[in-house]
Amino acid sequence: MTRSPDLSRASLWVGLLVAGVFVAFAVPALDDYGPDRDLARAEGDYGEHALQRVLTGEPRWTQFGARTPDPPVREPHPDFRAASPPYVVHGLAATLSAASCRLLWTEFAVLPAMTAHLLPGVLFMAGLLLTLIVFGTRRMGWLVGLGAAGAALLWPRLLNHALANIRDLPETALYTWSWLLVFLALLAPERAGAARRAARLRWVAFGLVFGLTLAQKVDAIVLVAQAGLLFALLDVRRARAGRALLPFPLAGLGVTLLVAPLAWFAVSPYSWDDTPVRLTAHLRWAVMLGTTAVSDEALTGLKHLGATTPPVILLLGLLGLFRRDVQGDLRLFLVVGTLFPIARTLLPGARVDDGMRHFLEFAPGLCWLAGLGLRTTVEIVGRIAGPLLAPVAKGAMVLALMVPGLLAHRASWPHGNVDHNAFVGGLGGAQRAGHTDAVDARAGSLWQGADWLSAHAPWGADVLVPLAEHVASAARPVRWRPDLDLLQRGGRQPEAPLLVLALRLDGEHVGVVERTREVGEVVYTHHIQGGLLFEIFRVDDEPAARELHALWTRLHERPSHRLDQLASPILARRPDLRRRFAESVALLEQIAEVRPLTGGPDPAEGQGRGTDAVSTPELRARAALTDVIDELAREAPAGSGDKIRALGDELLRQIGRDRPVDG
Repeated sequence: MTRSPDLSRASLWVGLLVAGVFVAFAVPALDDYGPDRDLARAEGDYGEHALQRVLTGEPRWTQFGARTPDPPVREPHPDFRAASPPYVVHGLAATLSAASCRLLWTEFAVLPAMTAHLLPGVLFMAGLLLTLIVFGTRRMGWLVGLGAAGAALLWPRLLNHALANIRDLPETALYTWSWLLVFLALLAPERAGAARRAARLRWVAFGLVFGLTLAQKVDAIVLVAQAGLLFALLDVRRARAGRALLPFPLAGLGVTLLVAPLAWFAVSPYSWDDTPVRLTAHLRWAVMLGTTAVSDEALTGLKHLGATTPPVILLLGLLGLFRRDVQGDLRLFLVVGTLFPIARTLLPGARVDDGMRHFLEFAPGLCWLAGLGLRTTVEIVGRIAGPLLAPVAKGAMVLALMVPGLLAHRASWPHGNVDHNAFVGGLGGAQRAGHTDAVDARAGSLWQGADWLSAHAPWGADVLVPLAEHVASAARPVRWRPDLDLLQRGGRQPEAPLLVLALRLDGEHVGVVERTREVGEVVYTHHIQGGLLFEIFRVDDEPAARELHALWTRLHERPSHRLDQLASPILARRPDLRRRFAESVALLEQIAEVRPLTGGPDPAEGQGRGTDAVSTPELRARAALTDVIDELAREAPAGSGDKIRALGDELLRQIGRDRPVDG
């Protein structure tokens, strides 16, 4: 399609208008969202310290040690306390989040602290909408550009990530811009009148944005393979048509290799000091995640895609995939950009938990394809309706296609991150079918739990949050009624009545929730789409309340739990280690429950084997656990190995004899 200067200007202004309207809607809507797991345990604290490193130039702010002071904030402010090491953080948006709060809350108090922290995600989404409209309109027409933006806005999961997830949505926007820039850079030599300098500027722009993308999420390195595939397919297309092949972009790659690392370094304050050590730790952690098998099913990613993408968008995208009048290079750009991130989920060890957020980069491409499908649908309706009725029929069709998305938003708001489509019967159907992500894995709904408790809990009541307690703690200064006491592990014992706010989640502390069901009364349940997000229980029996608190503290304080949390990336990547770890800990804990672990071997164990027999079940379990701890320490990133060994020693002292394991 030939584009005119007027179309280019008009698409830009319309795109800016849509982006502006979205921001105007989204900022007030942010009051429905609080901290999630990542922001509460990692990004929030990291961002504040990284911002201080930028503002002061002092390395102490990103040392993250016991002596590192807390950054200055204006109260009330979320209580972000890092529970994850800094090398696991995707830092660009975290730093922008802190900067937004420092400017808009601490300095000028024009937005609440939590809203200001989430604002960068909204701005990245606004930029993505602008891109969908401008590029879609200029290359494929108004209906495609506006249809792509409409698909993004009517997609509950995508919109939720824009409002509540400063980790994955910003990376998706940056990834899309990098993908668009590398596409334009590869085609630059063929553009009529394009000067060599202009072509190199495209590679500079790509290198700059790609470096920012890596700073947000190092997983974006797979874009190199995606771009290589696109280049190969572009040349295959030219070879089949008897045309000259694209020249290999050697100079462009050189520019990218120079610019991208500089851009990454400039926006990664944590890596400004001890760069080789800290970068190596981050890369090792990323490799662990990239080779982690979260699910044993190879098609889990496709199942998530089919169960959480609105059916209208899927069907329109499929229709747009086969539209014949799309220019060949552009078709390859759309198809590869959509299918490559999905195909990644089929690789062994791909992370596909929590719905689509780990491969969200496919969404913008699918939105463009859905825009093409919308154009096809409207054209078909227009031909069927005839010249007189065509305008009315086309408008009615567009409105009809919007209705399912609007209804999905209404049914899931503000919990679009757990939205499931009609193919699986919504969240309730997905839970009944046992879908692995049919829960609020990001724990954002604790924000609504705090609202209910603040409105209904007795004055001065004690509250226990057995699952994702760190999210509730982060929100407490800005969302909880001040008199409510959120219980801490190992703190004072609760008094009756005790209120228990329990997410519907799997995990080691589910036993606390199960026990709560036996001793407490359900006073509130929070459902969407027929599925349960969380429950609130009331326990009026004080001994039972203290029993629950003691059980929760005991489970959470066990060295085995803390070791499992610290080494979770390695254990997830090494199922053999996880099995050996679980078996040896379970056996030692079973022995500890049967008899006190003091003195020598049990006399019964030595009968018939002589006094030198030392290969008891306990010693074998201790030896197996010691081997596992050694392997975990060797494979851990820098700085974590010693912590793993220390926790391992504590675990062995707690549940085993303090004696050598070699007899």
